[in-house]
Amino acid sequence: MDIDDLVQLECLAALANLSLSYHVAHDMVVTHRCIPFFLSIANSTKIKHAQFSIVSLGNIARIEKFRHRIMAEGGMKILLDSIMQHDYLKMKFGCVALSNLMLSDFPKLRSALKVKGILERILKMALRNEVDTQTEVMALLRNTSCYTDMRSTLFQKGVLHVIEELSKASAYTQDVEEWTQHLSTTMDNYVHGRTRIDQEDSPRSGVNSATYYVHEADDEQALRNMTPLSAQVEWSTWGSKLDIIFAPVFANMPTITAERVTATSGYPQQI
Repeated sequence: MDIDDLVQLECLAALANLSLSYHVAHDMVVTHRCIPFFLSIANSTKIKHAQFSIVSLGNIARIEKFRHRIMAEGGMKILLDSIMQHDYLKMKFGCVALSNLMLSDFPKLRSALKVKGILERILKMALRNEVDTQTEVMALLRNTSCYTDMRSTLFQKGVLHVIEELSKASAYTQDVEEWTQHLSTTMDNYVHGRTRIDQEDSPRSGVNSATYYVHEADDEQALRNMTPLSAQVEWSTWGSKLDIIFAPVFANMPTITAERVTATSGYPQQI
């Protein structure tokens, strides 16, 4: 924390990409107790430092047992705050981390998502249909829809309109197309279930809502089948200063001048 800002930024970029390794991520958390460190930087005013810390947290959240640690250390609020800001990359990487957290059942996180403004923000991001954030946003919406109580909230917030707009888009990756279809099917089942139950007579009709809603077992299986998202820092992500650091080296590259030498076998010749 006390090294030069630019050096720290380069270190955080390296750590973010090292966290792509499950083995390294495990050592980061267990041996070096990195989660509080990354959360403190993610919550700082240093924009790029915060972005790279969130990348690391997103990769760490791929590991189920570490999701609980992130929640216990107060990561939920910091990550939710990241998607509510106007920083494009913080929003993107925050969605990565949150989508991975949603693969585990955290009632506290689901309750927080229901707070006014949060799901609206996520749905607004989805409607932008931007290639750079589509994967992250749709993964988060898809995972959120795998909880019964969240389907009702998504419906009320207008997720059907988002699905309708996304169905018109053509530039889909295979993953995004699959997740959008899953979200559409899940919400269709929810809407049809609500309609059918509303049309039946009160509880005397003997209608079992489980017949029309997606079964919890199906939700659990859908979450298990989801591959957690990964994130990494690209050279283009922040404009690394390494190119400036090494500029004098590239500007003064050593050169070799051709030299012809005649040598006689058995006699040394100085080159």
